[in-house]
Amino acid sequence: MMEVLEPHSSPVAFFSSIWDEIEPDFADLGISSVAVSSLLRETERRNVASKAELKGDELARLSEIQHKAFYDALTNLPNRYACQEHLGQICHASRSFSVMFMDLDGFKLVNDTYGHRVGDELLQLVAARIRSALRNHDFIGRLAGDEFLIVPEDRLAKADIEHLSQRIIKEINRPYQIASHLIRVGASIGVSFVHSDGKQPKELLEKADQALYAAKASGKNTCVFFSDMPTRLTPKQRLPDLIELALNGHSDALKVEYLPTENFAMTQLSLRQADEPVEFASWWSSLPPSTGLGLAKWWLQSLQHHVCSQPVVLPINAAMLPLFEQGIDWLIHSELDIALLLMELPTDPNHIAALQAYQAQGGEIILQGSEQALNLFELSRWSNLTIWLSEDKLQAYPQLIQGLQCFGHQVAAQDLPALMQADMQVINHS
Repeated sequence: MMEVLEPHSSPVAFFSSIWDEIEPDFADLGISSVAVSSLLRETERRNVASKAELKGDELARLSEIQHKAFYDALTNLPNRYACQEHLGQICHASRSFSVMFMDLDGFKLVNDTYGHRVGDELLQLVAARIRSALRNHDFIGRLAGDEFLIVPEDRLAKADIEHLSQRIIKEINRPYQIASHLIRVGASIGVSFVHSDGKQPKELLEKADQALYAAKASGKNTCVFFSDMPTRLTPKQRLPDLIELALNGHSDALKVEYLPTENFAMTQLSLRQADEPVEFASWWSSLPPSTGLGLAKWWLQSLQHHVCSQPVVLPINAAMLPLFEQGIDWLIHSELDIALLLMELPTDPNHIAALQAYQAQGGEIILQGSEQALNLFELSRWSNLTIWLSEDKLQAYPQLIQGLQCFGHQVAAQDLPALMQADMQVINHS
């Protein structure tokens, strides 16, 4: 129940006591901003105390509370409640305007890799760059996490919005130097227009959010208008977002499976979409690198608590190789003993360099000995590979085995198809 102020009591003292109680929840929940804002407005409406009657320090304290109620503590941008208030005022005035809903691409990976302190500093730098790309009277606020709202002062034509979006994206794409880390992120933007896409703040935000979803599904680092959205996204377009939901615990479509053997643990990922399994190679090839790297880290972290006592064999196909260009460091420093199982040798110089750097740090690389993979010319460029061959190939190609050993490779009898077809255990994430 709201406390009623006595005629001679101090409203500043009253609100200060309320703020001290609810401030810990402010940054995460946004509830306190609504509560304080409502109380401030109620105070003004009932004319309990006017600013003219307040002393200087009381007025300063009241201004501080108002600022905390309406502004994000990290970026000093208007918070979610202030964004909703701004949209409500414009809708009420029947003004024509556009809503730009922006979300960072790759921010979760930064948080997971470098920690929340670096993530927080990145958000502050991003907020400053967005502001620098806007005009003085354009509105920018932080909705939550790495989500930002941008409302141009006047309604711009679609071509102008597209130009503004590209300017913002270009600014955000520039690398960030935080501590000793050089960090890159992208941005996706969804746009809705009042009247044509909706007339209420909630509806406009929902439409802009749907357009943002389409922007991410179309490859990220771009802008999509709700009015230009395809009526239906293809299953392949929806995969990155389906995986993001699973990584954040909002879907059980993704499973980590493993098969402990006498000497190692074989592992793989399985993905289901609309209750149908998705073929492994096809869904990895559709992922942007940041999602692929985040997925690989999640995969290893899931295994860490289950098969830590055994070396882990991680199968890698061509679609997964790009993640090693940016993920080799955390893979090297993983607490797991990881052997990378290649289906074929890479041809891209960057991929080769990343894998050989992994070898140089003591990492093991296994090559599945298919006929396509056993190219002696290509194998002569490598050293210290472990090559898995089935028993029948070991007996059928003794000269090949001698050639492989001459290049410094180890040959082992291991039937990969039988392993992959075995009934694997599903790791429980609950």
